[in-house]
Amino acid sequence: MEELSSMPESLAGLKILLVEDEFINAIFVADILSSAGCDVIGPAKNVEEAIRLADDQPLDGAILDVNLAGEAVYPVADKLVARNVPVMLTTGYESGMLPERLRDCRRLQKPFGEQELLTELRHLVITGKPAQPGG
Repeated sequence: MEELSSMPESLAGLKILLVEDEFINAIFVADILSSAGCDVIGPAKNVEEAIRLADDQPLDGAILDVNLAGEAVYPVADKLVARNVPVMLTTGYESGMLPERLRDCRRLQKPFGEQELLTELRHLVITGKPAQPGG
């Protein structure tokens, strides 16, 4: 795994949409992204707000919580995928629980740590494709 200190240069200036309804998780992820030099768009707490931000902003990537207080984030993911914005879904669900059309999106299993989030985000937005499973 890469050193954390090498991550901020790679992610600096990237506009990342954050969609997360749990306040503590939203602050945790936003702080990590900001510390890495990302411009955090959001956090959006629901699908309506997320779609508005997705429509109004140029984005380099998105981190989407799958379950927003019982509402699935899939309409937001669909919109972003159609725009070729790299999407990472954060969830406690197994990939088989996701709709078929979104199973190629990078999935980050909750709970996750700072290093794991930054490594996965770097793979997602810098290389334009998800990291291989397990690394």
